[in-house]
Amino acid sequence: MFAPAHFRIESKETMLRVISENSFGNLITCEDGIPNVTHIPFVLDSPWTEHIPNTPELLFHVAGANPQPGVNSALAVFHGPHAYISPSWYEEEGTVPTWNYVAVHARGNLQELTDPDTVRRVLDRTVAEYEAHRPNPYTVDWDNARLDRMLTGIRCYRMTVHELEGKAKLSQNHSAERRDRVIKNLAAGDYMDREVARWMQADRFGDLPGESGASRS
Repeated sequence: MFAPAHFRIESKETMLRVISENSFGNLITCEDGIPNVTHIPFVLDSPWTEHIPNTPELLFHVAGANPQPGVNSALAVFHGPHAYISPSWYEEEGTVPTWNYVAVHARGNLQELTDPDTVRRVLDRTVAEYEAHRPNPYTVDWDNARLDRMLTGIRCYRMTVHELEGKAKLSQNHSAERRDRVIKNLAAGDYMDREVARWMQADRFGDLPGESGASRS
């Protein structure tokens, strides 16, 4: 991913936060020169922090008929907040539109998980991750024979991440005045616009985990 220094996310903690908050991503592999993509939810396991520097792992499952993960390595792409930036927000004419966004790429090796109990645990973990904030969270009833039989229709994987790349393109190459104008206009927009404004505000004042907004401007 092309990421000039002023857009680059250096903190692994920040990149894992992006993955955790935007965990529906793209699994990309290449076989015989042909790229393949699957859109799937990931679960971040062994999360890295400065105090617990584990190797990050991503858990996921795909349809049993999906041949894509039958390779040793893969790229997972996670899209954070993004928004169109109008030049009408700037203080001068003769400028052009752009797009602000946050994204993280994770490269790693794939391992298929074939033990049925392990697969059940991964699915339990996945369901729990996405049900956690619901008023009546669903749990898988493995005593239901029909659900248990459905295990034969999926394949489960662990991706051990060996490289993370992060990019937060948040108008760092513009003046503080112009960035403030962009933040103000985004803050009046829809949910995604407001999320970009929140990231810009945090980056502006060095509030992103492990990052320094001042040093990235």
